[in-house]
Amino acid sequence: MEIIKEHISKEELFSIYSQDDINDILEDVENYILRKCYKSFYPSMESQEDKEFYNKCLSLSWLTPNHIEIKKILVKEKLWLIASNCLTKMDTEKTPIEKLRCVQSAYQILNNSISFSSNKQTNAGVDDIMPILIYVMIKTKPRRMITNLK
Repeated sequence: MEIIKEHISKEELFSIYSQDDINDILEDVENYILRKCYKSFYPSMESQEDKEFYNKCLSLSWLTPNHIEIKKILVKEKLWLIASNCLTKMDTEKTPIEKLRCVQSAYQILNNSISFSSNKQTNAGVDDIMPILIYVMIKTKPRRMITNLK
């Protein structure tokens, strides 16, 4: 990408664009390349780490919010299901930025559910959000979470 960035900076055609525009162009080029090379970069099979993570989630599927001390006022299973769907969607995305956006969306949904539940207009603290994130992750049982995060 640095080579492409260097060529763009020297090309007169791009001189009319701001640095933010050029960064957007570079991100689009990177995403295009990664989509085209997806099968070469990402294995189609689950890794051993993925299998271990999935099996650990299966073994913990009996957990309830109460087991990991999630405050009753913060339990919003319907919103958590939406966050779970974001995490599941990560496996269908092809670029790192798209995968990261799935995690970011899940986090934002969980953060908002805490804010709505506690009538706070600020972001949730780590003491509230971490147990919920762990719980949602266990219930989601993502098949290739480790591979997707690498």
